Amino acid sequence: MALRLAIANLKGGVGKSTTALFLSETLALFHDLRVLVVDLDPQSNTSFMLLSRDGLELAEGQGRTLPQFLLDLDRKPNGRPSLQSYICGEASDLTELKANGRRGRVDLLPSVPRLWFVETLFDKRYYLQGVDPGAELRLTLSEYLDPLDAWYDLIIFDCPPGFSALTRAGLLGADVVLSPTIADAVSLRSLADFVEIGLGEVLKIKQGLPHYVVISKYQPNSTDPIEVDRLKK
Repeated sequence: MALRLAIANLKGGVGKSTTALFLSETLALFHDLRVLVVDLDPQSNTSFMLLSRDGLELAEGQGRTLPQFLLDLDRKPNGRPSLQSYICGEASDLTELKANGRRGRVDLLPSVPRLWFVETLFDKRYYLQGVDPGAELRLTLSEYLDPLDAWYDLIIFDCPPGFSALTRAGLLGADVVLSPTIADAVSLRSLADFVEIGLGEVLKIKQGLPHYVVISKYQPNSTDPIEVDRLKK
């Protein structure tokens, strides 16, 4: 079964998408892993970096995006859409990964900014039904990702900043959480809230869920030692 990793943090601009890109390509290139990146972030930075702007526009024109998949779930009530048809295979432009016989690869279920509005519709529908849209989205993704476990070694959820339904879905469906952060007082306070309130009080998955922190940028003059001590606890 493929390991599922959520890259998440409350704060934006701390390197989540860059970490998703570097991690997926490094594991595919140097460890021959088959990686699927699920871009849950409507900002679509990972999708832009992997496919390029032209490549992402082509994928959107072909209907091969995550928001299109979610819309098609409603539009095809009598037939289950195949998730594979929305995935962009061999999304990385690294020439070494395109060599014949290479096992390692990076595939992508891309996002586009349209996902902001699809998420809003998703939220409205399930809140009216008294159902948490994050939990419902997690179940939907799991239903369609589970059959692909044999194809991949690792599935990476690149989550948007904040604690939206998309982020909660990625966290609830993950085996491991990785949080990039900048080593300054504001970022560390946000990370501590993410762990204590988000993972602990709201989702109640703090205990037993492996969680790792990556320092993406260090600013020694602005780091508050009190916040560092709080985070360590």
